[in-house]
Amino acid sequence: MAYSTLKIVALLPLLFFFFSCSLPPERIVTLREFKELNIHRFFDCYNSSEEIIEHLNRDGEVTFECRTKTEEKKHYYLRVFATPDGLIVRAAETE
Repeated sequence: MAYSTLKIVALLPLLFFFFSCSLPPERIVTLREFKELNIHRFFDCYNSSEEIIEHLNRDGEVTFECRTKTEEKKHYYLRVFATPDGLIVRAAETE
């Protein structure tokens, strides 16, 4: 009995890993929906909108590097998630 419980406990992290992997979104993200985020209004991105949408539709999320359009030109990593309720953006400043 203890051996089977130990096996189950050992397999739990592996199951969490597989279920936490990126999945394609439930519905396709369009260019119009992405442009409504107005990312390009505040940031200069190194990737085109089409490349970003391609990754979003394949993986359900994408992380890319960009810089602000202000004089400081701070660099950021933006992460966009495709959820059933719409797109979510998270930003993290790089150093």
